[in-house]
Amino acid sequence: MIIIGDKVFKTKIEAKKFTQEILYRNPVGRPLVGEDLSFVYDLIQLHPKKDEKMGSGVKNIVIKEERGVGSTKCFYIIRNNETEIDFSFYKCLYNSLDEPRKLFNISARRVVADQIIGFKDGYFEENQNEDGMVSSAISGELLNKNSCHVDHIPPETFNKIVDDFINENSIDVNTIEFDRSGIGCTFIDESIKLLFSDYHGERAKLRIVSIFENLSQRRS
Repeated sequence: MIIIGDKVFKTKIEAKKFTQEILYRNPVGRPLVGEDLSFVYDLIQLHPKKDEKMGSGVKNIVIKEERGVGSTKCFYIIRNNETEIDFSFYKCLYNSLDEPRKLFNISARRVVADQIIGFKDGYFEENQNEDGMVSSAISGELLNKNSCHVDHIPPETFNKIVDDFINENSIDVNTIEFDRSGIGCTFIDESIKLLFSDYHGERAKLRIVSIFENLSQRRS
C-alpha cells in the first residue's frame, strides 16, 4: 500500500498512472487547482531534494511543455519569489532518499496520516455550512474538502514535534530500520509507530487552511 496525502494506491504503478493523468489532462501554463494541486503538492514532499525545489515556498504549480526531440509535459514549481523550477515526479515515486533523519520524518508522517485525515473529516462534519464549506483558520476564506489542507499550528509544527520526540526518547535515528518497499518509507518497529502516534496525538494542534495558504510556507 502506498499513501500520498489522502490517496491510497496498491502499487507504485497505480500511483504513477494517477500522476500521469493529472499531468496530461491539465492545460499547459494554467496553475493546478483543487484535488490535483493538493495531490501534486503532497507528492513533492517525497522528492529527495524537496527543500531545494520548494525554495522560498510554493506559490503555484503549473504544467509546461519541454520541447526538444518531440515534446514532453512536466510539472513546474512557481516559488513565492517568482523563480521557477521543474521537478520529476518519477524521483518522487522512485526516490533515492537515504538520510536517516529525513527517513524518520517521512515515516513519522505515515504513522499519523489517519489522524490528519480523521481531523479533516471530523472538522467538516461539525463545522461545514449547507454548501459543505468551512472557513480557513487564517483568512476566513470558505473552503471545501478539495481546496484545503490540514496544517500544524505554530510553534508546534510537525518538524518540531518530531524533533522533540527524538530528543525526549533519546532516539539515535542512525539505528532505526525502515521499510522502503513502497513510496517513501515507514518504521519497521511497531513500538515506535505506537509511541509516536500517541505522542503526536497529544501534542499536535491542527487547523484547516487553504491549499495556497499552506503552499506559501514550508510544510509544517
